[in-house]
Amino acid sequence: IPLETTDQSLISNIYKIIVTDKYVYLCDNFKGGGLIIFTVEGEFVKRIPHGGGPGEIYQLGDVAFDKNNNRLVIYQQPSFLYYYTAEGDFLGQKKLPFGFYNFAILPDGYLFKTLDGQGNAHLGRQKENTLLVTDSVFRLKYAGLPSEHYQANYGGYNYVYDNGTDVLITCNNNDTVYRYNNLYHKLESVYVMDYHDYKIPLDYWKNYSGRDFNEKRLQNNYYYFIGEYLETTTHQAFFLRNDYLRLQNIVYRDKRTGSLMGGRLITIIGKCLLLHFLKRYIKIVLYRCTIPTKAILC
Repeated sequence: IPLETTDQSLISNIYKIIVTDKYVYLCDNFKGGGLIIFTVEGEFVKRIPHGGGPGEIYQLGDVAFDKNNNRLVIYQQPSFLYYYTAEGDFLGQKKLPFGFYNFAILPDGYLFKTLDGQGNAHLGRQKENTLLVTDSVFRLKYAGLPSEHYQANYGGYNYVYDNGTDVLITCNNNDTVYRYNNLYHKLESVYVMDYHDYKIPLDYWKNYSGRDFNEKRLQNNYYYFIGEYLETTTHQAFFLRNDYLRLQNIVYRDKRTGSLMGGRLITIIGKCLLLHFLKRYIKIVLYRCTIPTKAILC
């Protein structure tokens, strides 16, 4: 779709795209994080104002579209959700009772993905979990995906992917792509990457940091996945890293045929790099939260 070009519609590096029946929402790097709206025909609608006033954004963390209420929801770091009409008119804001990194909107609440050690000590024993599921007023219902404490801190930009039908979750240094089952409140492990002897050793993540970790990954021919994934109606893309080869490799999967292809990985897939697509889901039960309400609400 050709997008209308005006002084206000110029786009910086794009982080996220959301397409609805009427609008296209682009989250870009304008002033550290901005959001611009076009119609599906490409006509420029508006850019959400940047600043500190009502409805203005200054530290955009993530964005989602609430299909049930036909509204745009923006995560204003560190702890606010801003609500807008589908056209981008400001409706109001809500302060959240915990920190997070990415989010998705569920039919009956929200799903939040946090980072390791994000400062949610008030959540008690659930503070180590990086996946938080709440009701519509942010009362914690379920938690899962406990964090692994690594010395190396090397992650992606996004870990929650809403493809319109499913919500998929990835993790830093985890070769599994999960799907959240909202009906049974479970995680289903749907894709697992197997690098065989080319997988970066877990010991590197646990015992090295900073310059030492960088030297290890630059001097050894290993692949790793830091949670970068993309899905369309017909294809999926898995973004893999290999710093020894100075490459960010992309493996594409055709959802209709299941065939794989991509870049330098075409010659590697048959030898040592495979993506296993599970015929049988591995279900991981999310821990039922027993934290008192007052402990998770501001």
